[in-house]
Amino acid sequence: MRGDSDYLTEVNGGKVSVFFTAPHYNVPTAQWQTWRRPRNASMIYIFALGSGGGGGHGCEEIDSAVNRGGGGAGGSAASCSLLIPAARVPDVLYVNVAPPGIGAGPGDGHNGTPGFLTYVSVERNQTAAAYLMLRSGAVAAGAGLISNSSAGGLCVNAGGIATATGAMGMGQGHWRAIAGQEGTSGADAGASPLNVDYAPGTICTGGAGGGSAVVGTGDTAGGDINAFGRYPKVQGGAVLGGAGNSGFNLLFDARGQLNNDYFMTTGGAGGGGWGASPDKGGDAGDGGYGSGGGGGGAGGTSGLDLGNFFQHGGWGGSGLVIIVAR
Repeated sequence: MRGDSDYLTEVNGGKVSVFFTAPHYNVPTAQWQTWRRPRNASMIYIFALGSGGGGGHGCEEIDSAVNRGGGGAGGSAASCSLLIPAARVPDVLYVNVAPPGIGAGPGDGHNGTPGFLTYVSVERNQTAAAYLMLRSGAVAAGAGLISNSSAGGLCVNAGGIATATGAMGMGQGHWRAIAGQEGTSGADAGASPLNVDYAPGTICTGGAGGGSAVVGTGDTAGGDINAFGRYPKVQGGAVLGGAGNSGFNLLFDARGQLNNDYFMTTGGAGGGGWGASPDKGGDAGDGGYGSGGGGGGAGGTSGLDLGNFFQHGGWGGSGLVIIVAR
């Protein structure tokens, strides 16, 4: 979206611009969008959220004949917000919103891919600290890893918290940085993955790991995102290859307008394990904005690693920028 002065949506007297990911997933730095400062603005609020990491692939028969672990889940992104006098903000800002971390699938090595950082810059194509008003964090959210044994795949890391040295504009106003949350590892063979609990002080969650399989003994369900406050539980995939559910976004109301009092998102749930051959483990759920994708369930599928026979990891949620001028 392009935020263009007097035609912006108003919420409680402020003119609001919301920027989403542009369609350049493989070239994240090509996604520059333009914001123009509305006339007569006195204060500017900028919120920047990175993208969540993608979930990993569950173990298959080709890697382990009997005992198979679930795929690891992606971590959630860090975020940062800045309140600054309009006199210290250029007439035009350039916004680069992080594309999502991709869930494991055909052709990508079966690990998820990490998320990306989001930038708000005073010049197009510039992400060095001297040009930045704000960046979402110091380190992008990590990906969930494949399981290729009886041990579940791991989550690499959560999004690292932003620091004042990362963006010149953060020294010009009042800012607050929030770290991401790690996803849970996939289940070890014969065990269930850990569920994800909301971490106080965060706004996004990591994804939940995938379920395991032990041939001839049994399978386990994918991990859940536990209920918290206004959020219902995000259910993991059932045994026998059930798909995990995707995360929630508490950002827009039923009319598609910005929710003016609350913002949280959750990660995707893990896929269920299914050890029978040639059946596949369950696909994982995708994360909400900035949250991690779930891990794929363990499965059979030996010799059938094509297209829909993959137990896909969930995609991480894309980043987001919200700018309010008042």
